[in-house]
Amino acid sequence: MSLLSKIREEAQSPTFKVEPRSDVLVSPPPPISHSATTGAPPQPEIAQGEISGLQQRLDQFPTISPKKVGLRMEEQIQKDLQAYCLQHGVTPETLMEAYWTIVQSKDGLSRQVLREAQARAARRTEAGNLRSSITKLQNLKKSK
Repeated sequence: MSLLSKIREEAQSPTFKVEPRSDVLVSPPPPISHSATTGAPPQPEIAQGEISGLQQRLDQFPTISPKKVGLRMEEQIQKDLQAYCLQHGVTPETLMEAYWTIVQSKDGLSRQVLREAQARAARRTEAGNLRSSITKLQNLKKSK
């Protein structure tokens, strides 16, 4: 039996059948009846009330910015952050939003976090200057 024959046979009578699942958000589709004149399947009817109800629920949520923020951080902190998010079922973005919301609401904590951020920025600037100096010296050495 050729491979093509096996594929055709499997398509006609599959050896593994998947039970249809019920979807709680979508009502079951009406039975499919193709129009003999057009040959195209009919378009499903969507109640305008359903859409407006969903839109009203969506409008209650804050708008998410389309602009992404790329964060570069220390390797170990990034690994720990990813593991923490995975363990607790949140994304790094939602975790940062939560941190920001809590820090903003507590003035003493806000000042403490800002001092740490400024110290980290100074260390990163120094590390960047060192990397730049090393690269310049290596380039000088190569040109000789």
